[in-house]
Amino acid sequence: MIALLKRRPGLTREEFVTHYESIHAPWGTNYQKGKMDRYFRRYLIPHNHPCDAGTQTQEAQYDVVTEHWCKDREQYESTMGQFRAPALASWAIEDELRLFDRTKTLHFIVEQECESDLSE
Repeated sequence: MIALLKRRPGLTREEFVTHYESIHAPWGTNYQKGKMDRYFRRYLIPHNHPCDAGTQTQEAQYDVVTEHWCKDREQYESTMGQFRAPALASWAIEDELRLFDRTKTLHFIVEQECESDLSE
């Protein structure tokens, strides 16, 4: 699963990353350890396309791409299902409201991964 996440208005990038890495991610890791294969946060830095050199860089629509890796859909559904428990859901939503602009959050299930080998 991949999620595109935007920080809540009023948070600097540094505040966002610090909160995510020191509070939100460790909390989630406690519940995912041994149940998911990998958990990545890839923080985005706005950057112009090489053909657009010299133009002003726009603010990014998203600040982080979060990846939850599972061996199959069943493992994913089982792991995510635990977050629907009232106590966990309540904490997760409360912290997400401190951290994210939830109106912009997008989640995707990745069905196929393709890679091009660019090595010589």
